[in-house]
Amino acid sequence: MEAGGGGMEAGGALPTVAEVKMLCTEANTPYHKANGMAFTPQQFCVLFGSVCAGKPANVKEQDLTVESTCETAYAGWTMAQTVCRTDHLCNANVSAAMATTHCPHTQTYAGNTTCP
Repeated sequence: MEAGGGGMEAGGALPTVAEVKMLCTEANTPYHKANGMAFTPQQFCVLFGSVCAGKPANVKEQDLTVESTCETAYAGWTMAQTVCRTDHLCNANVSAAMATTHCPHTQTYAGNTTCP
């Protein structure tokens, strides 16, 4: 596994949802705070598919619930965007109500002023 946990396994296996959820909830996590650290594309997309599938979708250019298109979209985001969207995805991970509020913040769409 990559340094930092929850990364790609040898052979290209994706991290598990449980591994990525733990990154959001462990004590002093650098992922669940403003100006923290960004997930890898694989971490972000695995958790997005678990937490945000079926939630309000505002994304216009990519379907983030599909791993390959999610990773492509993620690769096009700036560091500031990936950090902000990682934080909001960790917020969404807290509960279904939080997911309804924060899943749209993790997406690229016209009018999204929450994340750069």
